[in-house]
Amino acid sequence: MGFRTKTKRRKKHRSRGEPSPSPDMEYQVSYLVRSKDEKGMIAMRDRPPKVGEVVTIRGKKYRIVEVETLILPLSRFAYYHALCEPV
Repeated sequence: MGFRTKTKRRKKHRSRGEPSPSPDMEYQVSYLVRSKDEKGMIAMRDRPPKVGEVVTIRGKKYRIVEVETLILPLSRFAYYHALCEPV
């Protein structure tokens, strides 16, 4: 005999366009700097990163040139990878 439980179906993620930022979402972003001398970092944010956005990493300013979604925003968490270059 098998034991069956009812499970809720998850809504499908919209693959087109950027997901709108939600106040209860947590966005973890891995920043990688295109430079031999600089180190990247991982940071928590309240909104997803966007190409062209300027961020400050360890006191220096960088422009985001590429964003890749590593974990799709399904519930309350999303993980992004952002490639940056010095401004």
